[in-house]
Amino acid sequence: MLRIGIITDIQYADADQIGKRNYRGGIAKFLEAVGALEEAGVDAIFNLGDSLDHDWESLTAISELFQSIRIPFYNVLGNHDYMIPDEKKSEINRYLLMPNEKGYYSIVMTDPENGSEWLFVFLNGNEISLYAARNDEERVAAQKVREKYPLEDGTLSCDWNGAMSPAQLAWLDRELRDAESKGQRVIVCNHFPLFCQGGPYSVADSVPLAKILPVYFGKLGFSLWNADELLEVLDRYPKLIKGYWAGHLHEGSYGERDGVPHVTFRGIVETEPNAWAVMEIQGDSVAAHL
Repeated sequence: MLRIGIITDIQYADADQIGKRNYRGGIAKFLEAVGALEEAGVDAIFNLGDSLDHDWESLTAISELFQSIRIPFYNVLGNHDYMIPDEKKSEINRYLLMPNEKGYYSIVMTDPENGSEWLFVFLNGNEISLYAARNDEERVAAQKVREKYPLEDGTLSCDWNGAMSPAQLAWLDRELRDAESKGQRVIVCNHFPLFCQGGPYSVADSVPLAKILPVYFGKLGFSLWNADELLEVLDRYPKLIKGYWAGHLHEGSYGERDGVPHVTFRGIVETEPNAWAVMEIQGDSVAAHL
């Protein structure tokens, strides 16, 4: 069995609370979650993005915490992670412990009980975006990409979302094809959710149709600008992928699409008293303890 601890949307900042968003409490809640996950005996912790908010000092503070964790810790980049000055954005990946400059990567973990290999893919949905742009030239280029993906009513998706490049989508396809040839199972992690339909905890209160109808967040403007292109890649491997794990929508959601469970985890910043999860992987099954 493998046990994976999940946290997301800490959004720490030394700032007063706005609505339900408890920015200043992020560090204490993060430490509580990590302590609970360590006590649960997880093999690794995945943080699904939006670690900070507001400013550069938030990034340096949260980075020190991440470096102190004693068990394997893997980050996904979120849109709020870029709320720092343009001239500092080239430092984000280093401070958030990314293994490369691209901000997307994969790891393999082996189930000690049966030797089966699991490939965990960490995507970067901020790769092309207005907020991750480091200068006006990059912002103009990102806006042109945004305009390529209008919503059904002709408006544009939210400017706090982004897109994955063709290069990243091609890399993902190669990773999945290689995993299929090796007999691995796959979990795909991203900050941005794609799909929900009700579930044990969901966005049903804020999106009532989710109780009875499938909801594609990209079509609502709440996810990747090119969410359909990501789904197209994932749809090639329905038997291979055992889960799509995301953050971004703090209420959390769940839905199963073509046999693939889509789990959006609750965000620490808005959940009281706190939010974390343990995902238990055994054989071909994945069980959620939320």
